[in-house]
Amino acid sequence: MRRTKPSGGSTPKHAVLLFCRQCVGEERGKKENCQGDEISCPFYRFRLGKGRPVIAHIRRQCLICMNGAKKEVLDCDTVNCSLWAYRLGNNPIRTGVGGGRRE
Repeated sequence: MRRTKPSGGSTPKHAVLLFCRQCVGEERGKKENCQGDEISCPFYRFRLGKGRPVIAHIRRQCLICMNGAKKEVLDCDTVNCSLWAYRLGNNPIRTGVGGGRRE
């Protein structure tokens, strides 16, 4: 079975970097000009491409965007957002990877 990459970014890290570029309003670079901080943005420490954001950071940002309404995150139709594919707290690229507990 062939897996398809989420639109907007091939990995969560790439999706976060694209989101940061869009947030700062820059086509390339200049993410160091970010006006965010550790409290207001779950991606602040990853904005320069260092570290590895986890899906939980993306989920948190989506909840912030939708004012904490989980139903709104589920129903989000902003598919041009680089985080959209990861908004539910899982990585669609890894669907079926690894073994769950079997009984």
